[in-house]
Amino acid sequence: MFYRRVLGIEIQDHFFKMVELHKKRAKHIVQHVTSHPIPWETSHSEQIFDRDKFIWLLKKLQEEQHTSARMVRLVMDSQYISVYKQPVPARIKENEIRSWLEKNVIPKLTKEKVIFDYFSLRSKKRDQRKVMLFITTKKLIDSLEDIFAWAGLELASVQFSSLSLFEWLQYTRRDLPFAFSTFRFTANGVELSWFRDSQLEGMKYLSLPLISFCNQGGYSYSDWYRPILTTPSELVAFGEVLLNRVDQEMESWFQEFHWLPDEWILTGEGIDLYLLRNWLLGQIPAKISVDTIPEYFISPKLQKIPTGRFGASLSVLIGSLLNGGKA
Repeated sequence: MFYRRVLGIEIQDHFFKMVELHKKRAKHIVQHVTSHPIPWETSHSEQIFDRDKFIWLLKKLQEEQHTSARMVRLVMDSQYISVYKQPVPARIKENEIRSWLEKNVIPKLTKEKVIFDYFSLRSKKRDQRKVMLFITTKKLIDSLEDIFAWAGLELASVQFSSLSLFEWLQYTRRDLPFAFSTFRFTANGVELSWFRDSQLEGMKYLSLPLISFCNQGGYSYSDWYRPILTTPSELVAFGEVLLNRVDQEMESWFQEFHWLPDEWILTGEGIDLYLLRNWLLGQIPAKISVDTIPEYFISPKLQKIPTGRFGASLSVLIGSLLNGGKA
């Protein structure tokens, strides 16, 4: 059976993940998964990728994992991509929006050279038209593109984590509500996103380093399977701070947009999501669910690792490799 192979790389603050997905028609199988701390170095008080070590590491991981895909879909989260909801004047035609943003909006937001993309938000009134604007620095993308090239890879696209997560949820769930929020946990915080009528409406990153709630000494960020917070006391301490921050964000959201999500979807890594869900139950009016990866997505080789260990840690990365549709 012939499969088309695609490679996804997700960059987070401490480490990166790499997944090779084999695709044939509607069938998708995760064939290879690996993760490793990002090699950093300091230059002029600025933290940058250690180019030579990163290239060597990517070559080594490709050899060890026996990956064959060469086209890379890169996923960046909100620590690297800025998101804005930008009004667009009614006089601007659809095919003029990009050039208008580049000339009139981007220079006011940043002095750096950037790469940006956008999508138009649905609106019944043309004079209330807005776009969701995504911006990242050109220097960062050029650096990664160079590293990939020397490792024998080619950068095909750059995608935003919240949109990739939505692709994943659309594919794996047939019961997504009209309005919902996702809570994507990483080692350093929570990416909170609001979705309504199959559209991303907003996003906020909350800095909440999980290690500060950990009662155990030391943690290896390279072991991304293993949650940082696992005990009830850790979850309660974290949950109380999280709920206080989220209550403030939800209140601000409601004051501005006059709606709240019907469901909270917990995803990501670094925390026992089921323990967190159980603690949250009864404290909020919305339904709470936990994202996970179905076993049919995992190759027989990877099924030797209990899928519970993967949890929801691969959702964003796999979502970036899907082309829409339903499971």
